[in-house]
Amino acid sequence: MKKIVPAINSVFLDIRLLFYILISPLAVVLAYTLANVLPGELSQPGSPLMQSLAIVGTILLIITFYGVLSKRFGLPSRFGTVIHIISGCLGTFLVILHSAGNILSIPGSLIFLLFIVILLGSWLRVVMPTNFSMTFGTKLRGFAPLDEGKKQKLKEIISSKEILLSEVEPSAHEGLFSLTFRHWIRSPLLAYNYRKLEKIEEEIVGQRASVEPAQAYCRQLHQALSWLLLVGVAVHVITVTFFANYVADGRLIYWWHIKDWG
Repeated sequence: MKKIVPAINSVFLDIRLLFYILISPLAVVLAYTLANVLPGELSQPGSPLMQSLAIVGTILLIITFYGVLSKRFGLPSRFGTVIHIISGCLGTFLVILHSAGNILSIPGSLIFLLFIVILLGSWLRVVMPTNFSMTFGTKLRGFAPLDEGKKQKLKEIISSKEILLSEVEPSAHEGLFSLTFRHWIRSPLLAYNYRKLEKIEEEIVGQRASVEPAQAYCRQLHQALSWLLLVGVAVHVITVTFFANYVADGRLIYWWHIKDWG
């Protein structure tokens, strides 16, 4: 039984990873299919149907940030994670359908960026937890070795954190506490000083240096590309809505817009 359960878990993880990764390619195939099956006025990215898919898809992609915000506000993280995954998958699917297969274009670069974000998110959700468990379950030393000077500095940092924590969250324990948006809103200066001490502590113990670069920076890369994608979507919406002439570049403006400047 002990050998069978890990094997089943491994297969389950592989299926989940495969599902997440195939979301984008399947949407691209379906987008190309719809572009050839639907009438011309419906198969264009700016048609009422495709614009509606884009609006719903974009809203779903924005909702994915709830998963991050729920953790920062100290809300139940599992529900936030489920919302993050479901809205991310559905939003990706609808946004790619909106492209009507026109992914080899400037707006299409957002589709490629979205695909990278999905890949990183899938990797983080399915593969990295196992890697982290293996790392901290097999390493004799989780962090960098400390000399006496660093040990003394670490004691001072922890002591300073405990003093600050007595004002930020009196009932919390330093070793288990993490800042949330609630703390930043309620006591921004105290939260900033506490976070600054955390950064110094991370550098002293070599938190990121103790693991592989993929484990240390994959989440940060996923977050950075997600924000970049959000900015790109905002630029796309603004240009097609307010600068339709610029986007059309001499072609017919067939999509809904407010101004055709440019």
